[in-house]
Amino acid sequence: MERRAMEREALDCPIEFDLGATAGKSGVRIHKADAQNICADGLRIKTDHPLKTGMVLRVAIPVRGFKAVIPAFAEVVWAVPAGLGCCAGLRFLK
Repeated sequence: MERRAMEREALDCPIEFDLGATAGKSGVRIHKADAQNICADGLRIKTDHPLKTGMVLRVAIPVRGFKAVIPAFAEVVWAVPAGLGCCAGLRFLK
């Protein structure tokens, strides 16, 4: 049974995320990930960095065709090991 409340759009682009939101310090732990899909509620990423459910990340999503990024805070709602890192589902925080 499908649990998704919103339909996802494929998204194949690199993003950056900052673990500072979880650690209480911003801008100190920048990591890279590949965004795989996105919707109004969140996105799915694949990264070489291990993530755990409940972590809060500051993500920077690039806007295609512009030299700009959309900053957002997101919570890791699930994470599964994938190679040396993981795949994770993030929910945007409002």
